[in-house]
Amino acid sequence: MNFLNPKKYLLNQTVEELCGLEPINFEAIDIASDPNFIFQNDPNYSGVNLYDAENNTVIVNSYLECKHYVDGGWNFIPNILSELDLHNGLLTISLFVLLSGFLYFYRNSYES
Repeated sequence: MNFLNPKKYLLNQTVEELCGLEPINFEAIDIASDPNFIFQNDPNYSGVNLYDAENNTVIVNSYLECKHYVDGGWNFIPNILSELDLHNGLLTISLFVLLSGFLYFYRNSYES
């Protein structure tokens, strides 16, 4: 994980991280050439929730469908980003309180 910019890492989840390992007998299909393509459910595949940058969600039911959505930008994880934002906010507040306290005591020690 890139600790200097954790959001960048989280926005760039790979197909393998979100959809799992590619099935052994997987054959990629050119979906873009068929505007009426309908994804078939795979009974051996556990459904996966995917999110886009606007926090929309979709449940995919096959590796092909999952790969298609992730490649199309549905590789966002909002819950982790919210938690990271909370931690960053708490860190900022803590540093502000510590700095304010230090400046208060530093200033009062010179006035006495």
